[in-house]
Amino acid sequence: AGLFIRDFGLELARLGHKVIIAPVRRKPTYTSDPELIIEPIPWRGKDQELASMNFLNLANWWIFFKFFEEGKTSLITTVQRHQINKILCCWVIPCGLFGYWIKKKLNISYDTWALGSDIWKIKKIPFVGPFLIRKVVTHATHSYADGVELTKDVEQISGIKTQFLPSSRKLPVPEHHLPDLKP
Repeated sequence: AGLFIRDFGLELARLGHKVIIAPVRRKPTYTSDPELIIEPIPWRGKDQELASMNFLNLANWWIFFKFFEEGKTSLITTVQRHQINKILCCWVIPCGLFGYWIKKKLNISYDTWALGSDIWKIKKIPFVGPFLIRKVVTHATHSYADGVELTKDVEQISGIKTQFLPSSRKLPVPEHHLPDLKP
């Protein structure tokens, strides 16, 4: 998930920004490009993606609780250590929740970027899902979404104008060139 974030971060770094990426710690180590700093968020869910976990399974609730508890502490420390002055939350939920908490504690603004799974899965949780999305998006400085329909979904749930911001990725050059295909 989020393979485009590296390229997005590299472009921001090329423009002169200090970029810290905080992925969920789903593996023991991360290798970073020299231009990027990686500060993983603690995660007890092993290699499971948060979005693919069953929210109705009570056994997963401990993993969710610890993720948000430990993640909040970890990210506040990261923001202070690196003197971050702006946060882009890729995925409204869970990242936007962290942005919201950081804004409340440290008065640092954040933007949200809805990427699909965050909205489509969370909005299905009765009452709580739409409430969280609305809370996070309405307190963000800017709201973005990776899709025209997704933009409309975020606006419908939050009541906040959301701009279309497509994700994209720089594809590597193939090692072997394909043969000329002549008709």
